[in-house]
Amino acid sequence: MSAGSGRPEPVELTDETVPTAPDDVARAPRPPAATASRWWAAALLLALAAALVVGALVSAGADNRDDDDVARLAGVQGFTGSLREPLVELWSTGDRVVGHGAGLVLLEDRAAPSSVRAVEAGTGTTRWRGGWTSRTGVTHCEAASGVVLCEVLGTGFGSPNTDEMLGEVPGRLLAVDAGDGTLLGETALDGRTVGWAVVGGDAVVARRDGDRLTVSRLTVPTGAPGSSGPSAGPGPWETVWTTRFALPGRVTANQLTLRVERGSVVVDGRLGVVLDVVDGSITVAPQQAAGGGSVRVVVATTGAGVWTAPGTGTWHDRRGTVTTLDGDPVAEAPRDDSAPDVVLLEGSAGLRAVDVVSGTTLWERPAQPWRRVARVGGSVVLVEPGALAVVDVLSGAESWRRSLPAAPDGPPAAAAFVLDARRVLLGGALTGAGPVVLDLDDGVQLWAADAPSAGTLRPGTGPAVVLVGGDGRTAAWGPEAA
Repeated sequence: MSAGSGRPEPVELTDETVPTAPDDVARAPRPPAATASRWWAAALLLALAAALVVGALVSAGADNRDDDDVARLAGVQGFTGSLREPLVELWSTGDRVVGHGAGLVLLEDRAAPSSVRAVEAGTGTTRWRGGWTSRTGVTHCEAASGVVLCEVLGTGFGSPNTDEMLGEVPGRLLAVDAGDGTLLGETALDGRTVGWAVVGGDAVVARRDGDRLTVSRLTVPTGAPGSSGPSAGPGPWETVWTTRFALPGRVTANQLTLRVERGSVVVDGRLGVVLDVVDGSITVAPQQAAGGGSVRVVVATTGAGVWTAPGTGTWHDRRGTVTTLDGDPVAEAPRDDSAPDVVLLEGSAGLRAVDVVSGTTLWERPAQPWRRVARVGGSVVLVEPGALAVVDVLSGAESWRRSLPAAPDGPPAAAAFVLDARRVLLGGALTGAGPVVLDLDDGVQLWAADAPSAGTLRPGTGPAVVLVGGDGRTAAWGPEAA
């Protein structure tokens, strides 16, 4: 700028470049601002995508563990399929349910009361009908692998004070192909039969033979090549093992019951005895109740308890050790195999958990007018007047407690609730409205069924997770189709 005019002097632009750094230092060009922003946005999107993938994997892993837990208990009596997703009504019927299994629900056909109708569990579509007798109806059916066993009643009149039948036509235990209802084999069930039960693909049958009880494990005819089947007509039942032992005087078949659970065959009633289901060996010797009363037997994977008098029992472990127990056994329905050395006892003081190895009382809870008890995953589920509580089976620590809107005066039916490995479904008898599902970990309600109050709940089979009864009908509930 000149001193006198105040105007700017012209500036001559040249091609010379003024260095901004030493000549021997190389500098990378700076990217435009817009390009840098795009890089940051892309990195953020990648991070979010990675987080979503990790979250999905974690969720899928949790669902897989959940499914594994449910599948592990699928074969344990009293547990049902997964209750994780809301259930809807798949189909319903006015026919009486006589059994289920192998993906079928078996119904006494109202149109033909002496026959059975087998329907697909997921759709209610009839797969086959079986009219095996015109005399009497079918009492109940159970699945044994690919075969269905059904009991058909006999006819006759019971003789007073005995289990002899007058003018008897024996009942029958039928082996029926689950696929098409073909009769594969049958065996007689007369008035001296204590009962029958399924173990794997076999049947265990107990009968009184004079002054002895005969317990046999029989292989069920399957109709496979080389065995009895449709082409050969009803075939024989092959004997795996037979065990006989003396009965006390005046003990009749109708004073005894038979069941199979946790690797044992149990007979109780006027007599208590435990047999190994594999070879029929006696693991707990026959014991009779004092004063002509009833014997109660409780079995676990590690042993069995026998109560021959009210308030006093003995625990017999697999090693032959016997422990005396004070109190009466509590019916746990359902019950898994968690903490098998812990037995629950009820006495005047309340509920006690006892370690049968040491005889030590682990914890106690006050007496209640009534309780319904179940065991799953190391926890005890207690339904008591006005409340549902979950406690640890070893410590007795209460995980959570939830009030129940409905408080029946007496104990609700065992069918007032049903469990899978991680959840409990409460029926209307306990909620005062429709069924709801609670998480066993924290008691949080997962979903509620949009349905009226149900009278009974029972585990289903296959897609029919729960069978819901009430008002003269039975409905099959399952997850809604995708």
